[in-house]
Amino acid sequence: MPLLVLLAGLALPLMELTVLVKVGQAIGLGRLLLLLLGMAALGAALLYWQGWSALRQAQGAMLRGEPPVGPMLEGMLLVAAGVLLVVPGLITDAFALLLLVPPLRRAIARGLLKRAVASADVHVETYHTESRPSDAPTGKGPVIEGEFERIDERPVDRRPRSGRDGQAG
Repeated sequence: MPLLVLLAGLALPLMELTVLVKVGQAIGLGRLLLLLLGMAALGAALLYWQGWSALRQAQGAMLRGEPPVGPMLEGMLLVAAGVLLVVPGLITDAFALLLLVPPLRRAIARGLLKRAVASADVHVETYHTESRPSDAPTGKGPVIEGEFERIDERPVDRRPRSGRDGQAG
């Protein structure tokens, strides 16, 4: 796999250069430069607008109590499309335009998510305790230790209270 990535990294610039020369010969240098500048401007605008949109969608999903995985992954793909549009070259622009098609982008996001879930390695450790505090639940089963934070309550002020003279105590 690393060899494949290395070969693609070396081959892509050569392919881009070949395509740019051929297209430049067909439409002229001025039109080619305008096309590249237009695609870069589109990519910059896309990065700006879609980046903020993805953030708002993820926040909305979190406020609804849903995991923001879908909106974040689609947002990342849109940002990738923006970056590909900013990079000079017509092959990368073609890939970016494919990422801008919503059904195709969603299919790619689902594929990436499936692959990530399939390769995920999750470990959960549980243990039984013999001595339980008096306020611990008495149900049968393992005790899973963890940390939590209640966001519906105000935080407790844990600073020491000061006496009349301003000293702690």
